[in-house]
Amino acid sequence: SIGTMHRLAAVLVCAVTGGRVTEITWPGLSEPLKSKHFTGWLELPAKPFSHPWDGATPGVEASFWYAESEKNPESDPVILWLQGGPGGSSIAGGFTEMGPLKLDDRSTDTVQHHVTGIPTPLRNEYAWTSFAGLVMLEYANVGYSTCTSRDCIWDDGRASNA
Repeated sequence: SIGTMHRLAAVLVCAVTGGRVTEITWPGLSEPLKSKHFTGWLELPAKPFSHPWDGATPGVEASFWYAESEKNPESDPVILWLQGGPGGSSIAGGFTEMGPLKLDDRSTDTVQHHVTGIPTPLRNEYAWTSFAGLVMLEYANVGYSTCTSRDCIWDDGRASNA
């Protein structure tokens, strides 16, 4: 239900340990964001599993980017995006596919980029945030996520149970 998805988004944003959630501002944008954006980490402890074989997932500090819906954040659905892979970055997918901002060849042809060397995020006219909130969650030691376990080995069983 929509209420359940909003609670999930609230948990993702609020359950970040150590107060490590930040409302994002983007350098180089020539106009304000159409909704609030947040980023942070979720601490996911190692856990045992028994399917498709016995093992344990590594502990992970999973990074996320959450962009509220641009229409009605209180009642619009929330989408959880997990990029394919293994090893695919959900946040990179957000910048190249469905996210509210994108990076492309034009991102390096701006005054801001020439001054700072940082590519300029551009509005994505096809963003899913035009109708829903979007959580892009990194997993499995991908992107800004890091393993907290000594043994950080990923295979299909560990990734599917994480």
